[in-house]
Amino acid sequence: MKCIIYMNNPSVANEIRDAIKEILPFSRVDIVDGCMECFTKGTSYDYAFISDNNEGMPWMDLMFHLAASSVGVYFLTDNIDKELIKNIKEASGLSAINSNNISQEIQSMFSGMADEDSSGSQSEAGDELEEREAAEPGASLASIQDYTLLKSRKYPAVIVSIHGAKGGVGKTAIAANAAVMLANYGYKAIAVDFDIENGNLLNVLHIVTDKDLKDVIKGNYHQTESSFENHPTGLAVLPSLKIPAESEMITAEVAERIIGRLARIFEVIIIDTGSLEIDPMLVAMQVSTKSYIVTTFDMTVVAKTYDLIENTNMMGVDIAKLKLVINRVPKKTSVSKSDISGYINIPILVQIPEDDEVLPSQNTGFTAVESRKCKNFSKGIMHIVDDIIKDTQLSQKETDKSKSKQSPEKRGAAI
Repeated sequence: MKCIIYMNNPSVANEIRDAIKEILPFSRVDIVDGCMECFTKGTSYDYAFISDNNEGMPWMDLMFHLAASSVGVYFLTDNIDKELIKNIKEASGLSAINSNNISQEIQSMFSGMADEDSSGSQSEAGDELEEREAAEPGASLASIQDYTLLKSRKYPAVIVSIHGAKGGVGKTAIAANAAVMLANYGYKAIAVDFDIENGNLLNVLHIVTDKDLKDVIKGNYHQTESSFENHPTGLAVLPSLKIPAESEMITAEVAERIIGRLARIFEVIIIDTGSLEIDPMLVAMQVSTKSYIVTTFDMTVVAKTYDLIENTNMMGVDIAKLKLVINRVPKKTSVSKSDISGYINIPILVQIPEDDEVLPSQNTGFTAVESRKCKNFSKGIMHIVDDIIKDTQLSQKETDKSKSKQSPEKRGAAI
């Protein structure tokens, strides 16, 4: 949960912050001292607390502006005109807090959220609160190692993050093809482009759209579906930002909320991340069920991969689940698998040989796993997909649906 406080009295502002923190210790509470700062930044918060005696912009105009952006607005007042307060609440949906009883009123407001989160209620209202509190908006990455988003689903979504320390290693191609293969298997899957700086997932999947992640941020998180695009295989796709300069919009909080919402809709989420150690990439790695880092036999890439792993580990992200995918392995090379495993101390899942048919397949409008010509690459993707399914609820659901009895043609044209 994320709150903003704007009022002239610092001691009152601190009292509100402390009361919120006592109930929800991982919530983010920001105190601002400028009206315009509250006006411009406040729309990205869940709740706003504003005094009715602030100077500058009329306090009611500020509150109406925030309320119109779906912010829960509370105005602090010592006005004893109960009829006036009642009329304001009925006209605007705003809520009043009596300045003489701040702590008790704050605790009354938010204790229900804490109770709901701890009780594990499965009601729709409880689920919304659970999603907000599970995401711990604004929490440091080190505090979300035990992050749980999915306990309300019969088959909780498997969250898979695909990483690369350097562009050009084939990370996006692997993410896209793994997602397509999972969709071909019959799973309800979505591919998410969290490569904020250089998102290329749409191109690999041959999808043209005007939609991007900004539509999710500006809209309601519970209307995320309107931002999806669909691949012919049934795979849903959530595009990245069209304008990389807007990357600051995808904060850790935003990334957590998007993933939390998708986890309620899909069985498996494939997240293609960027090579930069920024919030979306770190959150994706942190909350994922399984994570894969794509590298090559190029020792400069291997060195960058080592640095990426070390840096994310120092930032408090759990790297124990990481597995290495060595892509584009040439037929002849002076570097061996043991050279890489001796340098990068994480398990090597698969080596994918160079496949000259992948690019021609892409140019015809199909992913590699939809082409029978890309046998080497497709075998590597199949190995990754098998690992994604292994030891997760997906393997149980495959048994439930007897998907293992489907013909190879139905499970993916290249299999």
